[in-house]
Amino acid sequence: MSDEYFVRYLPFPNRSVHAATFPNDDGTFDIYVNTLLPEAEQRRALNHELEHIRLGHFYSEGDIRAKEAQADGISAPEPVHGRRIPLFDSPEELARWILKK
Repeated sequence: MSDEYFVRYLPFPNRSVHAATFPNDDGTFDIYVNTLLPEAEQRRALNHELEHIRLGHFYSEGDIRAKEAQADGISAPEPVHGRRIPLFDSPEELARWILKK
């Protein structure tokens, strides 16, 4: 697994999703950060996504709430089974998911 990543800043359809990361077939990652957010929030969102990569969350099973808490550096809540970090095959699929929220 590579720790190489590419960061792209772009406006998302709304502010409900701060950032999204896509694992690539070559082991790299594409991180998209929502430019509708203030700059400090964009930095926090990028650091959060980088923690997911560092912790190997995209390649492991586990409770999404626990992974989100770990990426924020806080204690994990009690597990809720069956929830996962959403993965998208394209930016268009991500946009459709954001618009449903």
